Amino acid sequence: MQEPSQPVPVAVAILGVCFVIVATLTWRWAFVPAFAIAIVPLMLLGILLCAIAIWSKRRRLAVVGLLTGVTVVALSICFVMWQAAKVLRRVSHSGMNIAQYVMMASSAQGLVEIAETSRLSDGAARDSVDLTTIPAPYNVDAWGRAFVYQTCETCERGYRFVSLGPDGQLGTADDVDMLSLSIEGAFELPANRRPSR
Repeated sequence: MQEPSQPVPVAVAILGVCFVIVATLTWRWAFVPAFAIAIVPLMLLGILLCAIAIWSKRRRLAVVGLLTGVTVVALSICFVMWQAAKVLRRVSHSGMNIAQYVMMASSAQGLVEIAETSRLSDGAARDSVDLTTIPAPYNVDAWGRAFVYQTCETCERGYRFVSLGPDGQLGTADDVDMLSLSIEGAFELPANRRPSR
């Protein structure tokens, strides 16, 4: 006599595969701590659900889900390590520690958002922007100094933000161009709304 089908293990395996797929679609942002906190548990939950389904009678889908989950976790670890290596290379050249670099890159996102939303009606950059709306600690650089806004016709966005660096002097070698802190996949800046020339 044939045993009745067991829909529960199959449903658990499908749920596990869905968790792994959702985590895979968002793994690009795995270096951003808020996403990493959400992605890793989703992947682990997917693997756990697939593992539970393996111990049932119907195992094929569970094995596929488990292999997918393990592969995604391995790829995510590689991706995060690759992103971390990129950040470490940039940090070593900037004279900041990692926490300062992450804070400055996060500040750059807020600075650019304010500058982009305050463009003139023709799309040109304003001569000055109000940075008082940026909450602390994002309104100062890693050395506790206010950012400098400069218009620049040769710049891609028509403006730039500069940190005065450790020496606090504008125009020296240790000045940090805030728009150069963005790294592909992490700390991406808001869209450039400057009309093409």
